[in-house]
Amino acid sequence: QYDDASLGFVNYGNYLSESGGQPSTTNVTGSVLLTDASGTEQLNFTSGSTIYVQVTDGDRNADENTQETITATVVSETDTDGETVTLTETGVSTGVFLGSVSSGLSLTSGDLVTVTYVDPTDDFGNEVTLTDNAYYNVTLMSGEFTESQTWTAASSPYLVTGDVDLLGDADLTIEPGVEVRFISVYDDRSSGADVNRTEIRVQNGDLIVVGTETDSIIFTTTDPEVVGGQWYGFLRDNTSSYDFQQTQFKYCRFEGFQTAIRMSNTDGAYSVANESELHTIYVENCTFQNGGAYCVYAANAQYYKWVIKNNISHGGGSLISSENYLNSYGILIEGNVANDLAGYQAVYLSGALAYYMYNDLMDTAKVVVKNNTFTGITDVDSRPSQSIYIQSRNMDTGEGAYQRMFQVSDNVIHRAGSIYLNGYSSGENVIMNVSGNEVYDSKERALELHSATTGKISGNTFRGMYKQSQNYGNDDWSSGVHVESSNIDLVSNVVDSSFRCGVKFITSSGRIDSNTFTNNAFGLQLEGSFTNSILSQVRHNNITNNKWYG
Repeated sequence: QYDDASLGFVNYGNYLSESGGQPSTTNVTGSVLLTDASGTEQLNFTSGSTIYVQVTDGDRNADENTQETITATVVSETDTDGETVTLTETGVSTGVFLGSVSSGLSLTSGDLVTVTYVDPTDDFGNEVTLTDNAYYNVTLMSGEFTESQTWTAASSPYLVTGDVDLLGDADLTIEPGVEVRFISVYDDRSSGADVNRTEIRVQNGDLIVVGTETDSIIFTTTDPEVVGGQWYGFLRDNTSSYDFQQTQFKYCRFEGFQTAIRMSNTDGAYSVANESELHTIYVENCTFQNGGAYCVYAANAQYYKWVIKNNISHGGGSLISSENYLNSYGILIEGNVANDLAGYQAVYLSGALAYYMYNDLMDTAKVVVKNNTFTGITDVDSRPSQSIYIQSRNMDTGEGAYQRMFQVSDNVIHRAGSIYLNGYSSGENVIMNVSGNEVYDSKERALELHSATTGKISGNTFRGMYKQSQNYGNDDWSSGVHVESSNIDLVSNVVDSSFRCGVKFITSSGRIDSNTFTNNAFGLQLEGSFTNSILSQVRHNNITNNKWYG
């Protein structure tokens, strides 16, 4: 069958033994399709319609003077025993056989229907099993819509065969109990962000995808083995309207996606009269599994508030990640669980808070990350270096100036990397509070903090840093806790078992009080210069059992 497998399949069936001779055999591999009565292949059979099977196989036409019969087997997901269907040749010597499935086959909306035909002799004279699939009573979706759409449980499941576009102000509402399936790595429109994968795009309308605790909304693929990248995701893109838009995903399950929810090139309403008019993006009580790189991704999506709460992610993708400045009016990331993190931060927020506070909407904008559990994979080399990355950006120093705050508290981070906070520069007015966190077995650091105007690091346990090294080292830069260019207190923390320095304070000030620094390469290192002196008060700390010095 192959001269060279790298060059593809070479079919020697029915070869000639000599020039001008006769084929050694006259066998032909047949084909089988699920069709309507006219023999047209069907992807979906509506409720009450008759399912037909068509086989084309010339070498089953044994008698040119007789309409012959053959059999095929049809099963459904509901009826795995199925039934044997008798197919009758459509005419004398046509080699095309057609038959209908009886009403005795049990079917449920959304079932995958499979026909199996055993061809006794393929091109090479060997027996081969052929199959074809279709769906029963699904709602097919693909194309552009200028009117608002509501996907209901009564019409579920939905089968998305190509990109779905809600244009202009058209809303998309998906009700509790709906299941949406995507054909794996397929897009019959070949459009959008990924021409090979389907996506659902909403421009200026509301996007309301809200299930309930007992009746969630499911997004999955038609592939029995669901893996990341089989469909693209939801995309809110090129939003040109600043009227109030809702974006809500609650009690959903996402499977097989590349990027489940993507906000791209879109601005919320920023010049509004009061805080209640700001656009908030809600992602709550959702499960993301067997997916791609990102659960929620923001690319040039600005002037929103974000609530990412009580979600679960399995499979190593980032829970939320931003590209370029997020410029938000506030972010709450609370009560989430992200498992099997590998390579990607659970939380990555660049330019987290807005450059300018229009109309003095609020005195203080916050990024709050609390009560989350982030766990990395066991392979230390493949773990992320950071689990939480929050960076500020420059701020307007005129009328639009306001107070910024980063709060990272009561998180449990195991094998998932450090907490990284950066106030952008010392003049950007960022309060940082890091409290009650448990960070274990980091690939490198457990906490890295830059340019805090004020704040406190308190009540944290940082244990097992620089696990990738596995040996004590004395390089000047590496430390389990790194604080630089900040005015911040370090109080009542445990920093234990860092293969490098335990805590390093560089050109910073603040109290270092009542901490425990044990079993590190070094306990505490203070570093300053004549122009950037250390003004920290160090007292009441337990600095013991460190390898080289306290």
